[in-house]
Amino acid sequence: MTSPGLPAVKDLAIEVVEIDVNSDESVTAGVAAILAKTGGTLDVLINNAGIGLGGPIEVQDMEATKLLFETNVFGPHRMARAVLPAMRAAGQGQIFQVSSQLGRVIIPGIGQYSPTKFALEALSESLAYEVAAQGIEITIIQPGGYPTKIWEKSTARAAALKARTPQALLDAYPEMTAGMGQPGSGGGTTDPMDIPRAIAEIIALPRGERPLRRAVHPGNKPQEGINAVSRETQLAMLGNSPWGPVVRDVLD
Repeated sequence: MTSPGLPAVKDLAIEVVEIDVNSDESVTAGVAAILAKTGGTLDVLINNAGIGLGGPIEVQDMEATKLLFETNVFGPHRMARAVLPAMRAAGQGQIFQVSSQLGRVIIPGIGQYSPTKFALEALSESLAYEVAAQGIEITIIQPGGYPTKIWEKSTARAAALKARTPQALLDAYPEMTAGMGQPGSGGGTTDPMDIPRAIAEIIALPRGERPLRRAVHPGNKPQEGINAVSRETQLAMLGNSPWGPVVRDVLD
């Protein structure tokens, strides 16, 4: 691949280790297998696993809700806990959490997707403060819509949810449930490679200069205003507290 400021990379030796982020056992075994191959070191974790499932909050039953939180929140948490001991031992490491602009702004009718991404944002920022002194950095990637498989798979899950939902409940939210299970825009014609390019550019930055958050999309980025307000609020609340130095280090 190529990216501004980075050399071309080819003939990479890539080995795939399959991990189910919804399984404690799979995460533990997968990370252990990776560490065995690397001699116990791990430089970068990219938590990109995530799913969507549209529909109003009331329509999203516990089966749908648990699946979304298990994948979008508990999965990244499992992975981070699995790799942090090796990163701590090395005194360095970088974790990327792929969130969404919908982890900062909300569109009605998308159900528990935004709540899971809001939770991931909070989990990640808290973790960033807690591990900064150990040389470990956290970056939250906030993509807009991109044409990936998430749309097709989300549509299938929404269709299954709609099929098991009582008609009276669907009728309570006609404008939000009519399109459940129907193909949507699919993220438009943007280039999903924007995201790995942004991640590669951040990895190449010197330690201490990697941002806590990076909005990624060629179009509108409504989350940036909220990011700025959040930063100033955190600094106002904690800047002069015992946490002040680490909070400023993470946010500046």
